[in-house]
Amino acid sequence: MSQPTYAIEGTQLPEGRADPPARQEVTSWINNPDNARQVSLFMRALTEFQRLSPTEDPLSYYRVAGIHGNPDVSWDGVANPPGTTGRSSWWCAHNKETFASWHRPYLVLFEQRIYALMVATIAKNVPNDSQKPWEDAAREWRLPYWDWALTQPYINDLGVPEVFTKDRIDVVDFAGNTPPTMENIANPLAKFSNPTGTAMGDQSMGDFALTGEPWSNAIATSRHGIDRADVTASWVGGVNNWTKSNEAIQGGNGVTSIPDQIYRLFATDLSSWESFSSTKSQPPPRAIDFMSLEAIHNNIHGYTGGRDPGMIGHMGDTSVAAFDPIFWFHHCNVDHLAATFQTLHPDMWYDATTDLASTKLEPFHRDTKATSWTADATRDWKANLRYTYDDLEAPHPPRAFAAFRRLAARTIGRSRTGADNQPDLSLIRRRINEKYGTVQRQIMNSPDILGKENDYVINIIYDRYALDGAPYYIHFFLGDPPPDRDAFTHTDSYVGSMYTFSSKLENSTNATRCGNCLDQRSEGILSTSQVPLTEAILRSVKHPGIPDLHTMEPDEVETYLQTHLVWRANVAIQEPGGAARSTMIDMSLLPKTKIFAMRGRVHYPESDSELSTYSNYTVMWRATSDKPGGAVESDAQPVS
Repeated sequence: MSQPTYAIEGTQLPEGRADPPARQEVTSWINNPDNARQVSLFMRALTEFQRLSPTEDPLSYYRVAGIHGNPDVSWDGVANPPGTTGRSSWWCAHNKETFASWHRPYLVLFEQRIYALMVATIAKNVPNDSQKPWEDAAREWRLPYWDWALTQPYINDLGVPEVFTKDRIDVVDFAGNTPPTMENIANPLAKFSNPTGTAMGDQSMGDFALTGEPWSNAIATSRHGIDRADVTASWVGGVNNWTKSNEAIQGGNGVTSIPDQIYRLFATDLSSWESFSSTKSQPPPRAIDFMSLEAIHNNIHGYTGGRDPGMIGHMGDTSVAAFDPIFWFHHCNVDHLAATFQTLHPDMWYDATTDLASTKLEPFHRDTKATSWTADATRDWKANLRYTYDDLEAPHPPRAFAAFRRLAARTIGRSRTGADNQPDLSLIRRRINEKYGTVQRQIMNSPDILGKENDYVINIIYDRYALDGAPYYIHFFLGDPPPDRDAFTHTDSYVGSMYTFSSKLENSTNATRCGNCLDQRSEGILSTSQVPLTEAILRSVKHPGIPDLHTMEPDEVETYLQTHLVWRANVAIQEPGGAARSTMIDMSLLPKTKIFAMRGRVHYPESDSELSTYSNYTVMWRATSDKPGGAVESDAQPVS
């Protein structure tokens, strides 16, 4: 008789509630005194999760993180997809239409494990007559998200949330004192350390050992912390160089590209759910479809983890990214943005002429009888996975009134799932404008600028597997880039990047790693990304030191881009034994890359409950035609 499978079904609802609790933005969640018990339980549960045996417990942190890539082992009775060399390979849902859907049950698996360990922590540490408020806090908890576009109060800028920067953290103890007393514990969000105390690729890890350097040598995760030129390997115990993560996220010239990129996901009339979700090119490519949720997600992985030359970290490589605790909050925001898009576009889903909606999202099961999750089953996250998001709900009523409503619902046989609980789309759009409409506000505050009805973007078609899967960046500049490659993103001329977030297709023993990636390479599947230029153009127009750009009119901008738009490609994570500081890529090694400079029209509405609209894009051929990798007039033009 086969073993029961692990049922991913969402965390138990609080007693008497028909609607699920909300996932909250992590900094607000941490700083809210009402959440003190939740924060304490979460930190303790995550600590216990990370201590579970990697070799003995398939529900340990190590093994759950390993589902995302390395190690190549089965999970919950599902073998990894077969690789071309006979060895198994990853489930890997990147550059695929199911990108957002596949990660949805994965996050709920993590959420359920934390909840189960919260319950165990309460049972072990809290007297029976004091357990109820702790149990209520656990049932109300859902995984918080890291909104990459929000200003972090501790630095007054974009960056990783402060809680990920601390080695230790104060949490409420279980003594039950009034006022509560605090206990100082090691912060499980700073890094993950192998509980065996050995390197994750050590022989003692058996089949669960990580492969590939430097990850196999690490005992703990790092952010911008691994320097392979360091012969002492002082980084193996984990280095949390969060200041470098913040510098990468912020960029160097104040261009707020992350909020602008997110805003465009919601404001642009994308042609399909697949285009919204994935970097996978959907031919024929439409000019408005180059920006995707996955493309923004890729950049955040790279910014947070690190790149060569300099220091690298786990978040930058698909094979090991999920071992870093920040991964779960990062991907919770990916899901948060996907849920927001679904709320605004409830009828947009997978193309019904394909089988994408019914494709199994392996290795995740809905029950103990091996029923696989599918994309269709994840579509209603509230009903099927028991969570929602704080900014998709109407403002909460006072607690006493909320209790009255629950009582009334029970009394008259009606739950809060009727018309009074429908999403307020106007409110959601106002929140999007407030959080992400940074460029819109700058334009509206520049009434004297001519041509501000024009929008400018760089659209990129690229081959994710051009370097046998090795991850690489293409950085864009309006002016000369600095000679020091480590300073690329910290110069005034920098305007944005695209990152492949990929891994070598095969390791040093020629064993397949990402089977899906090999299939995509053999099929010639390409990817897309976009770098918005409008804010950078606006800043250049306003800059007194730039004499050759006075307006945002198309002819003037195209001439300016012809002279000043340049790009550079570099390897993000160098292969062991490679020239660690010689990471520049000649564009001839990326022959399928096509870079289009495009001009469109934008309408900025007067109402804050409406979003801007972008349309009518055309190629500015002069801006790219004489540059390596740049589009020329004989290239197929993206459809407007």
